[in-house]
Amino acid sequence: MKALLKEIKLPIEEPLRIPVYVLGINTLRCTKLGKHYYYVHVTDGERTEKLRMYDSRIHMAKEKFNKCSVYITVKRKETPYISKIELAEEIDASEFGEAVKSEPASESRPELSSLDDHKDSFFCFPALVKDIGPLKTSKNNKPYYTITVTDGNTDASFYSWDDNAEEAKEKYLNEIVYITAKIDDFPKVTQIQKCDDYPCTDFIKTAPVSSETMYDEITGLFKDMTSTMAPVAMKIYEDNKEKLLRWAGALKLHHAVYGGLLYHVYRMLKAAEQICGIYPKLNRELLLIGTALHDIGKLKELETNEFGISEFTPEGNLSGHTLCGIEMLNNAVTEMEEAPDPEEYKQVKHMIASHHGLLEHGAIVVPATAEAMVLNNLDLIDSRMYMFEEALTGIEPGTVSGSIWALDGAHIYKPATTG
Repeated sequence: MKALLKEIKLPIEEPLRIPVYVLGINTLRCTKLGKHYYYVHVTDGERTEKLRMYDSRIHMAKEKFNKCSVYITVKRKETPYISKIELAEEIDASEFGEAVKSEPASESRPELSSLDDHKDSFFCFPALVKDIGPLKTSKNNKPYYTITVTDGNTDASFYSWDDNAEEAKEKYLNEIVYITAKIDDFPKVTQIQKCDDYPCTDFIKTAPVSSETMYDEITGLFKDMTSTMAPVAMKIYEDNKEKLLRWAGALKLHHAVYGGLLYHVYRMLKAAEQICGIYPKLNRELLLIGTALHDIGKLKELETNEFGISEFTPEGNLSGHTLCGIEMLNNAVTEMEEAPDPEEYKQVKHMIASHHGLLEHGAIVVPATAEAMVLNNLDLIDSRMYMFEEALTGIEPGTVSGSIWALDGAHIYKPATTG
């Protein structure tokens, strides 16, 4: 087999058609002007090259040409690229020697954190579709809907200016896709297609502590308690372990990630331990149990899929997680062989009922015990801290974020680094 890859960079205008072996085909990308391409890694037996192929049909290319002998036609411009690729069925892979066993270097996938680098240009990236719709109408009477996606670290929303929201939801919701978008003040999707190039696990946004670790630490607290409500809390956690390990803490605003509910509880419990050291008159065990159970109703209010993405259940819409949590507590108590102390039971139930603090914030009653008051404030602090942390990851030091509705419209400032 004649090795011809060395000739692709010669200053000759005529295209070069040569036999090569395809080692791999990389991620779909696009130029600033929106022209799609992907890299094809090829070898002629002596050398390897990474050449662009300007096309968007990456799935077809991978299915047809990856790990195959092919003929490529190379345009020898300033940057050589493949203009045509054809199967070479008469050429056995062995004719390219040991080179066919090599693997192309892996490439980092495009990430949503780099959106600002593509301002006023096109950007193509793989992502998990978390939400689509609903269909709306602009002031100019044009239909549109939003597509919310994540790359596993960053979430972003894009506009789609058409009326196919339901069709798009059926095809792409909870799927890994390639999205091409024009990035400007109102970033809009120009193309979307399914992507099979990455495992789903790459796109699952998770809590920074493993779910198993958090579950073990939380249930470990119950084991060391003397409170008669500790066995009730343990029963609820053991009966719902599978859900607790993956459940999100909310639909969108805070802890809306795989394992987010446990992470919310986990941090609140650590804060509660510190506060009990400062205020020794607090009933530590009841505060910890109430903290562990305050949002347990979200297991019924939300349905969380394998990606950590949630939606409201009918029960959640009709009752809300506070009432659902009280019902779960009541059911667990009735199933106990030995009933808990009525006074402790009453106080834990009150903490769940009042954990939102104010009636207008969704509380059934306002906090009437010191433990319930502390729980309400811990809940507020942790949910808001999470939103601050999320906002700060997306801005540069010395700058402010956009207005954040859930934080009373605040523009979060990220202090400039010093010294």
